Formats: sequence, structure tokens, C-alpha cells
Amino acid sequence: MVLDRGIYFNYLKMKLKILNKRKLILGISILSLLTFSILGCFKTTNKKITEQTSDQILNKIINDTNFTVYKTNLNLLVSKSFAKTNIEDIDEQDFIRLFKESTENNLDSKTKISNYLGFQNSNEFWNIRTRLNSSLSQLIRKYDFKKVSKNQWYPLFKKSNKISLNQLQPIVTTFMLNPNNCIEQYKDCIDDANAQFSVEVLGCVGWGALGWTVVGGVLFVGCEGLSYYHLTTMKRKCESSYKSCK
Repeated sequence: MVLDRGIYFNYLKMKLKILNKRKLILGISILSLLTFSILGCFKTTNKKITEQTSDQILNKIINDTNFTVYKTNLNLLVSKSFAKTNIEDIDEQDFIRLFKESTENNLDSKTKISNYLGFQNSNEFWNIRTRLNSSLSQLIRKYDFKKVSKNQWYPLFKKSNKISLNQLQPIVTTFMLNPNNCIEQYKDCIDDANAQFSVEVLGCVGWGALGWTVVGGVLFVGCEGLSYYHLTTMKRKCESSYKSCK
């Protein structure tokens, strides 16, 4: 009887082991199914993110605080007048050379570049430039700019400046019969300069000859310097037209 009881207990132990193994296999199977389901959800979510339309991406960019910072500092840059600066003219090649030297912390070059752009305080310009690059870099990291065209990016910077007659008074050299009309013409001109600059700077990162890649530091600085030179040229044309406006 004792032997039969021992055989019975051994039989029960064996059954329990088999049941535990089955439970373990079942548990692993369920866990595997849940894991694949969760990964499938992530994959679907990521797919949905990558499949966002350009309008959806653009809407997110517009509502991003980094875009607000970028646009604010861009307006500070383009609204600066040349009227109070007395500077020598610099050709394109010299400007790019000085700009590159400025990024290497050449103080004399920094002063020449900032003055040429209309800033009497050198630090003011370079701080604006830092904020522009930082906010734009944040936007590029967060959003798929490959889906955003130049034609979509350009209009975001139109009609964005708040230039007033008081700000333009130092530029006036002739009597204006219709100052409000002249101001509107000047604003339109500055808007174009503003938008074109934003397109060019973004192009230095993605719309250049190297495609949508982060170009090397030296190449980027050269491209960026050229964008600032073009901006200055356009702004000077705006001010010249405003001075002769009737």
C-alpha cells in the first residue's frame, strides 16, 4: 500500500510538471503574440507618421515654438536699417571670406560683417544668427522637410514684418506725396528679401547640390554667408527704391 501511494505521488508530480510546461509554453506563446501585436502597432504608427502629407507637416512646423523663434529673429534681421551705418562696400567674395573668418571668432571680421548688415552692435547680429541657426536646426531634426517644397516654405515669411513709418523716417530723403503707399511697397520688397533668405538658408542644408543632407561645416558656412550677402543686396535695393518713392 505504501508503495502504491508512492507510485501515485510520483505520477501526480509528473502530471504537474507536464501541466507546468504546457502553461509555460502557452504563456510564452501569448507573450509573443502580444509583443508582435505591439510592434505591429508601433510600425503602423510610424508608417502613419512617415506618410503625413506636406500640408500636415507644414501645419506642425508653423505651430512649433522653434518656428516662432526663427521667424521673430528673421524679422529682427531684415528690419535693421542701413541708414545709421557708415560702411565701405564689400564684394561677394570678400564678404564670404570675412563671414568664414567671423565663425572662427575673428573679432575684426565679425565687426565688419555685422556693420555691413546694418548692425552697429556686433554682438546683436551674431546673437540673432545663433538663434536663427539653433531654431532652424531644431525644426529640421523634428520634421521631414523633404516633403516641404520651396513654394510652400516661401509664403510663410510673406506679410510678416511690422515696419512702421517711424522706423523708416531715417531713410527718407525726398518728400513723399503718399507715404503709406511707399511704406507698403517697401514692406513688399522686404517681405521678398525675407522669404528668399529663408529659402536660401534652408537650401544650404537640404536644397543644395548635395541633396537633403547636412553639408559639411565649411560648405554650410560659405553657403550661409552667400545667403546673408544676397539678403543685404536685396535690402539695399528696397531702401534705394523707398528713398526715391513719391
